[in-house]
Amino acid sequence: MLGSARLLPVHWGTFNLAIHDWDEPAERLVELAPARDIQLVMPKLGEALEPAHVERVDPWWRAISALEMAAPEARDKALLTAAHPEDPTD
Repeated sequence: MLGSARLLPVHWGTFNLAIHDWDEPAERLVELAPARDIQLVMPKLGEALEPAHVERVDPWWRAISALEMAAPEARDKALLTAAHPEDPTD
């Protein structure tokens, strides 16, 4: 932490290479950070932000985890829409 009260974890959720679920590191950090008075900075993958201006964590990964549990057709459509929200094709 190097004396900072903010923590921006990197290299989690990008690839599913571990034995644990891909979102487990994020959930564990969200669970532990308040007790240690740590401000988490967890942007969406590829999102640009200024860490000093982040007030709270938006657990965006939970929506993606829910999609993984959905029926394959619904999941694929939702993921495509999330990746290309401006695409008018349906």
